[in-house]
Parts: sequence; structure tokens; C-alpha cells
Amino acid sequence: DKPRWLALKRQLLLDHPALSHDVSLTRQRGIREALVQGGMEPGLAEQQARAVFTGFMAERSKIEVSEATHALLARLAARYPLAVITNGNLDLEQAGLAGYFTLVCKAGAGARMKPAPDMFVQVQEALGLAPGRILHVGDHPVTDVLGARLHGFRAAWLNESGQPWQSLSLLPDVELGQLQDLATLLL
Repeated sequence: DKPRWLALKRQLLLDHPALSHDVSLTRQRGIREALVQGGMEPGLAEQQARAVFTGFMAERSKIEVSEATHALLARLAARYPLAVITNGNLDLEQAGLAGYFTLVCKAGAGARMKPAPDMFVQVQEALGLAPGRILHVGDHPVTDVLGARLHGFRAAWLNESGQPWQSLSLLPDVELGQLQDLATLLL
């Protein structure tokens, strides 16, 4: 049940604070711990947790991306180097999106979650650009808009749900009502 799962996750993060920056590893360790608490031998629980997580990732990455989004990303990628900075764990290859991006930075494996500077610095160094020459597009007021602005990036707030601007700590350079607005802005 959900309350039990949340309690297990909360305890796992209290016991291992570094996991808070890696959603994939946290999920996999949570599955393992649930299996052990349910009576499974730890070695087998580890093996089964990996298998369950692999299945989860396959399902998680089955998303439908519109033709308009594919067309937009292709046009943008032909003109600009595109990079991903994500706290999540979507498999871009399985989702059919990997080909558009020159760099993918995911939280975990030593990189802290946004709004921490780690992945912003990785992108800046990999692209060899000053932070003010990089536009970060994201929908979250804190991890995306605040994160980008704190680290000198330009910020485009993808506000498809029409959140009030008062929810922002720092204002973005531009607000987008939909992803397709990037075409008008950049192409």
C-alpha cells in the first residue's frame, strides 16, 4: 500500500541521504528493501529488484511524443546543440528522443539534482559556452527556472498548466505556453 511504501522510502532516504539525488537508485533500493522486509533472502531480493526496476523503466519510457514535437526537436537540433538536464529517469533511447541531444545529464552517479549546480556546470563545460548563452527550458519553478537563473543560464519557463508567476522565486527570461512556442523564439 502507498503509505507503507512512502514510509519505507522516507526511512531509506534518512539512512542513506545521498540517495536523494538519484531517483533510479532510490527506487531500486526501495524495491529491494520491500522484498527483504517481505521475507526474501537479500541476494535474491537484489536480483529481483533489478529485474522489477528494468521492467519499470521499460514501461516508464513508453511515452507518445507528437510528430510536432519530433519536428520541432529536429529543427532545433539542426541549429543548436541540445542537452538534457534531468532529475528523472526516462530512457530517452526507448522514448525515441535520444537522437536530438548531444548531451544527457541525469541526477545520480555523483551529480546532484537540480537546482544544485552539478548538471548545469556539466552542460556549460561540455558545450564550452558562457552560462548566459545557454537557454534552459523547463516546467518546474524551482528545479528549472530557479536552478537555471541561479547558475547564470537563461530560463524559459514551460508553463503549459498556467501556473501563476507568483509561484516563482526568480522570474524566467521568457514564459512559454507550449513547447511549440520555441519555434517562434529560436527558429
